Amino acid sequence: MYNESHCVSRYRAVIYTNAQLIKLIMAQTRFCWTGRRQASTIMNLHMLFDLVGKLVPSIKRFKLKLAPGLVMCYCRVLFCVLFVLITLPRTQPVIQSDAASFAIEIAFSLSQSLLYTSCIMQYQNNFTNPLDRQKASFYQNVLYQGGIGLGAIIGVCIKFLFE
Repeated sequence: MYNESHCVSRYRAVIYTNAQLIKLIMAQTRFCWTGRRQASTIMNLHMLFDLVGKLVPSIKRFKLKLAPGLVMCYCRVLFCVLFVLITLPRTQPVIQSDAASFAIEIAFSLSQSLLYTSCIMQYQNNFTNPLDRQKASFYQNVLYQGGIGLGAIIGVCIKFLFE
């Protein structure tokens, strides 16, 4: 049976995971400004555009087509590689611009929430059985995180290339 409290706790876990990812990025990134102001700016940008990405699919006229969705999935792999180029810890980062790092963070958080929310909203009515919904959610999460995993593997290879 569909348990709403489980979804809320899973959503909190996703927020916690995103916060940990941002803290990890912030620990290794060499921005021009330092301290809490920088960390709060990154976190606020991430949360703001995550909210925008969750609100856009609720517009009735918005429906994510397959081709733009696939392009956004492929771009997410590219975003992971760009994160590594910004946060190379032992060498000089390839991308040193604060504006580029903020733009990548905005695009990453917007695409993350937009893809996930629109997929759930578009296809949840196709499954009436809760077990089928759970299976579909599992496969969606595997595919959704697979792009980030692939980008992370490519990013690690690039990191070893630059060291």
